[in-house]
This record gives sequence, structure tokens and C-alpha cells, in this order.
Amino acid sequence: MSLKRKLVTLSIAEKVNIISEVTKSGEQKNEIAKQFNIPPCTLSTILKNKDDILQKYKTNKGSMKRMKISEYPDIEVSLLNWRTVQGKKQ
Repeated sequence: MSLKRKLVTLSIAEKVNIISEVTKSGEQKNEIAKQFNIPPCTLSTILKNKDDILQKYKTNKGSMKRMKISEYPDIEVSLLNWRTVQGKKQ
């Protein structure tokens, strides 16, 4: 019976750390994947999307958890404003 690996969600900052580790160290990618407890295919995907990840990190100061952007950004902003006002009333 095989054991399932626990799903690990990496933030943008963690992905930037992984990218910098790959570029500065001479270790094999499999060793780096084990070090960060991710499968080698995930490491390959991170390296494939390196430019997008670094751009998102620079523009958002590493505060993002995911790179997915909302389909309706206007509604998201309105909802956040409404929630902020509701919090101040209480």
C-alpha cells in the first residue's frame, strides 16, 4: 500500500526561495525537491514559470499566496470595502 504525500501549498515567497536555491547551489534538482518536501515535477513547474513568479513577487512584495487573479476585480474591491465598513460599525 502506498502512502499519499500531503499536499503542500507554497506561497510566492517560498517559490522565490526555491528558485534562488536552484540558481545558487550546485545540487541536483531531485535533492532540492526533497529538501523542500515537494515532488520533482512541481520543482520543474516552478522553474518553468520562474519569470511570472518573480514578477508577481516584485509587484506584490511577496504578500500573495496564489498567482490566480480574480475574474471580477471590481466586485472583489467592492466586497472588501463593504466588509471593512461593516467591521468598523461593530
